[in-house]
Amino acid sequence: MTKTKILWGAAALTLAAYTYGMSGCTTTGGKTAATATKVPTNTNTPLPPTATFTPSNTPTNTAAPIYTIPAGSVFLLGGDDGSAVANTAWRASMSGGNVTGWTTGPALPGTHPGYVGAAVGSTHVYACGGANLDLTQMTASVYSSPGGGTFSGTWTSQAAMPSPVAGMLTAYSSSQNRIVGAGVLTSSGTPYSVYVWPTVWTAMASGASVTGWATTAALPSAWGFGALASGGGYVYAISGYWCPSGCTNVTDVQYGMITSSGVNSWTTTTALPIAMSFNQACSDGSYVYVTGDDGAGSAAAYSAPIQGGGALGTWTSTTAAPADISFGYMTASGGYVYLFGGNDGSAVSTTVYSATSSGGVLSGWTSSNTMPAMRENQGGASN
Repeated sequence: MTKTKILWGAAALTLAAYTYGMSGCTTTGGKTAATATKVPTNTNTPLPPTATFTPSNTPTNTAAPIYTIPAGSVFLLGGDDGSAVANTAWRASMSGGNVTGWTTGPALPGTHPGYVGAAVGSTHVYACGGANLDLTQMTASVYSSPGGGTFSGTWTSQAAMPSPVAGMLTAYSSSQNRIVGAGVLTSSGTPYSVYVWPTVWTAMASGASVTGWATTAALPSAWGFGALASGGGYVYAISGYWCPSGCTNVTDVQYGMITSSGVNSWTTTTALPIAMSFNQACSDGSYVYVTGDDGAGSAAAYSAPIQGGGALGTWTSTTAAPADISFGYMTASGGYVYLFGGNDGSAVSTTVYSATSSGGVLSGWTSSNTMPAMRENQGGASN
């Protein structure tokens, strides 16, 4: 018997008086097929008919490909239009102050898609908790979905949170593959009451998997209805309501470093010049930006530099958005700040506002972009 020679998946074997040839494999209809011929050795006899073999045990790879989520992507999950919650999941691209390519992804599962906490990793987007419109029903469910490609995968159930929550404000650390959530709302009692808590939750989130929910360092007091921003490896809990004994709208700002176990501790840093609630915040890694109501029915915006060790410098007033927005989602990307939806005091909005951000200064607000529908209290996440 002579040796076998394989070229690009083709093989030839000479045995006795015949040479056996096997062609390269082809795939048709999810199965593998190969073509074989038998030819007499050292003869001019014409080739016999070929035979095709289709093995029944050939494994078929049916897994959908997982794509990296492009930089500058924004996801808006759930929320409400002022009269009903919605289970929508949208993705769009942010560039140069414009928001384009709105894509409707798989609908959020469950019956409580309002007040969802959202986060985004390198390949997947995460939905945490949620509630109905009047916050009388909440869920501890957590889901993940592929966020790249056509955003057409399915939501899969992940490790649930330790208790039902709504309105969790989230930060995601790509270096730690970790979600941090604060400002959670829970409910109980008759008549029905909504409570804010100092509890801060954290979990590992990598690929499709969300695991190991646990409490991390708690905030100094029960806190909610404020804004959470992350930048430079730190997370900031900004203004809102502190509720040690009765809730008070405050100027307080707390910050902590995101570590492999969550947040080790919270530290007080420079307070806002005015008290805000239901405000929005974001960071470009060098500055933290806040926008919301000034307490007198007008829009206000401030910025503060992130200093060494995560502390914030002095807050400076900067150009406010054209509308007094609350309950929206705000993020920074590529030298711009974007403000999505929310409520302008008279109606739920479809508008996306954007402004350039440079050295802590916001300028040139525009409102040329819109979302697919009105939304407030939506879960927002971007990369």
